Amino acid sequence: MCNLISIGRNRKARGPGPWAPPEQLDLPLYHVASAFDFPLLPVLRADKRWELARWGLIPYWTRTEEKARQIRTGAVNARSESMWTRPAFEAAARSGRCLILVDGFFEFHHHAGAAYPFYIYLEGHPDFFLAGLRDTWMNPATGTEEVTCTIVTTAASSLMREIHNKLPQPEERRMPVIVPVERADAWLNPATPVEELSGIVATREVPQMRAHPVARTLNHPKTRNNQASAQEPVDYPELSELAELARSAGVGKRIDPYSR
Repeated sequence: MCNLISIGRNRKARGPGPWAPPEQLDLPLYHVASAFDFPLLPVLRADKRWELARWGLIPYWTRTEEKARQIRTGAVNARSESMWTRPAFEAAARSGRCLILVDGFFEFHHHAGAAYPFYIYLEGHPDFFLAGLRDTWMNPATGTEEVTCTIVTTAASSLMREIHNKLPQPEERRMPVIVPVERADAWLNPATPVEELSGIVATREVPQMRAHPVARTLNHPKTRNNQASAQEPVDYPELSELAELARSAGVGKRIDPYSR
């Protein structure tokens, strides 16, 4: 599950690759409200145009508002393994792939009955792309068109398995798909073969990935706020071993699977 992200910490950064987000996007967002509040996200389309899409995908063929609400709640994330065959995602997976610009995302670690949020980012990369799917839905009741999106997830890397530990079996744990800059065109191109796309969404280690625990106020909608403090490290002695692992993961490795 990926349902809290961060966008535009460095507003003046050009973003990954040659695609700069448009100035009219209201950045920065130090954290984006829960996916289940269905906020707007900046997405890059296959034609290299930016647009705002509402988180929680509604497939184009949805006929009623009630059905749209039902589908959207279960479509804030799309599993990379099944998005080609699930009715809600199939069309978007084949011809509606997009990139979602972030500078980090949040995930919860569970320890002794409590949930601790971690902020995860890529050291040396102020912004990066998550794999997304988009679709356009026409609301039959109002006649208005809505662009919606979902974030694609894959099996967790070794570090993310340690952080995102709610599910008891490590192989069940997930993380968002991080798309390397040099694979961005392939992800967006509707003509890219599924075999090549499968390589993009496959789990891989990302040596630049770093993480640190943040304030537990992020656990509660009433105490979340769009301030830089949402990303500031907080020391929890009971998590010292995991926090050190998250700070030092990948140190000394030369391979850069994100930027190559």
